[in-house]
Amino acid sequence: MLTTDALSASTAAGRLTGIKANAARDRQIGDAASPKEVPLTPELRGKILSILARHNNMTLATMRPDGYPQATTVGYANDGMTIYFGCGANAQKVRNIAHDPRVSAAIDEDHANWNEIEGISFAGTAERVTDRAELARVASLFLAKFPQIAAFSADDRASTAIYRIEPHVMSVLDYTKDFGHHELVTLEPTIAANPVSRRPAYEPA
Repeated sequence: MLTTDALSASTAAGRLTGIKANAARDRQIGDAASPKEVPLTPELRGKILSILARHNNMTLATMRPDGYPQATTVGYANDGMTIYFGCGANAQKVRNIAHDPRVSAAIDEDHANWNEIEGISFAGTAERVTDRAELARVASLFLAKFPQIAAFSADDRASTAIYRIEPHVMSVLDYTKDFGHHELVTLEPTIAANPVSRRPAYEPA
């Protein structure tokens, strides 16, 4: 029969083993969560473009004038690494971007198996498109991706604001390689000294 002292020692040893196991797990997760900054190789660029081509919607985060971040789902089209989205001209997002053009976004799927997660998240600046030639080109991109746009009325199109996002930094998630695996890519090596457009100290979620 174990004495009270022996039971206490056994319990303490078990707790210590559990603490060590949890610490080792936390270190592993922490290492996986630390972004590895890499150059934009042709292979990585191809992966990013593949993810952009496979999806239709993104979660876009903008900053409200009252200081609260706002996340909304928007459809997008892309021309290479440049991303476009549209919204109502009177939408809250329009006021948010006028207040602060810095945005973040995430594009991925709702995977039941974490080991299958692939996606991208990025930070950059958004600017409303007003040039007619660019608007026409963007309209063609959206029409090719969302054929239902052809049914929109002239009033619908007139009341839509189109924005261009130039990502400054992008995190590419690929949990098929390892749990928590992601690579950080700087897409704009030279950014103006304007603090609003300065490269963000970006950490993926």
